[in-house]
Amino acid sequence: MLDRYIIPSHLHECGIDCSGSLSFNEMVDYCLEYLSDYQVCELFQHLYETHGHGVIYDLANKLGYEYDYCKPCEANTPSVSFRISDDEECIVCGTPREEEVSHA
Repeated sequence: MLDRYIIPSHLHECGIDCSGSLSFNEMVDYCLEYLSDYQVCELFQHLYETHGHGVIYDLANKLGYEYDYCKPCEANTPSVSFRISDDEECIVCGTPREEEVSHA
């Protein structure tokens, strides 16, 4: 049996009946077709709390998110840049990315 992922009810507003849970591939399609970047990040937060960071990396890879170093996570993690502010934040922990400071 394939794993199913519960989609928070407030992300069902697109009018699609996903019955509250989707397979991984259905979730990828759902994100690409119906959710904004902000909503995808809300979904990432929910999935992190319910399934851990592994599914975050798998989904971020499928959706084509880029990786950058995150100090709090002490690892390269997927990040997203919101169109509203162009500020990037870590998808795993939600921390805003700090700009690298050159001391040269």
